[in-house]
Amino acid sequence: MRTMRRVRVALASAFAGLLFAGQSVFSAWAQPPVEAFGSLPQMSEPALSPDGQYLAAIQGVNGRPALAIYKVGAAEGSAPIVIAPNEWIVLRLKWAKNDRLVYYPGLPHTFVIFDTRVSVTFTRAVAVSPDGRDSTILLGEKPGRPMNLALGEILDVALHDPDHIYLPAGFGNAAGRSYGVFRVNVRDGGADGAFHLRVSLVG
Repeated sequence: MRTMRRVRVALASAFAGLLFAGQSVFSAWAQPPVEAFGSLPQMSEPALSPDGQYLAAIQGVNGRPALAIYKVGAAEGSAPIVIAPNEWIVLRLKWAKNDRLVYYPGLPHTFVIFDTRVSVTFTRAVAVSPDGRDSTILLGEKPGRPMNLALGEILDVALHDPDHIYLPAGFGNAAGRSYGVFRVNVRDGGADGAFHLRVSLVG
């Protein structure tokens, strides 16, 4: 018991010595001014393209989350490509190919069911080029895509395939609800069902 106690005391002393030394080293570093932090753009979900040529992130534009795409190594002062949907807000993003980025805009909505207010967020998946052009809604031909409650993350970007990804989604209509994993073309938004499940409404 005494031996273990001595070991613990020795380890504690050594750790305290390292911590003190580390604090001395850190305090010796030059501290940037507060203004340097205030000038940094607020961003979330930063992601590099597979080839490392672009950085995409979600940034606030007029108080609303928007998509910003930066060219890595661009000249100083170069502005990013900004995509800010009017009514929708950008929720998340993921690179699908070197030249195709998928982002998910969402539209918050509140409705009443049996005197109960229910809040939901409708989503879409949109593919766009790094220059902000050639934007297309993925699964755009599927019914219910403007009011889509079941749109998952990309399962597989399939980098060996220059045009397709695998995306789970669900769509509803009066006859029932359809769920599936779709092989989606990131150029035109078209898809075919790689795996499909249909659920009928009861009652």
